[in-house]
Amino acid sequence: MGKLVPLHVLAGIKNDQRVVDCLENVTLLYTDMVGFTEFSQNTKPQEVVSLLSRLFSKFDQLCEQIGVYKVHTIGDCYVIMSYTGKIAKERRSPVV
Repeated sequence: MGKLVPLHVLAGIKNDQRVVDCLENVTLLYTDMVGFTEFSQNTKPQEVVSLLSRLFSKFDQLCEQIGVYKVHTIGDCYVIMSYTGKIAKERRSPVV
């Protein structure tokens, strides 16, 4: 399983150190499913979770393939970050 927090940041947290990445030309992408609230009100919870799991797992795979960093998911929102430089694989890894 990958880490939501980059490994160098996690190491800093464990050592009570603050770690900040300074990046230029960053793009953030937020997704939001149109009609999700209505859909989830009329659908069994297991079906909602299954749908989100399948969709976000595919998003995770695509993030890995194209080299962008998954920032987080919450509800039906999926957030990724990309920038013009390269992110070393050992520093960024989506949760799969």
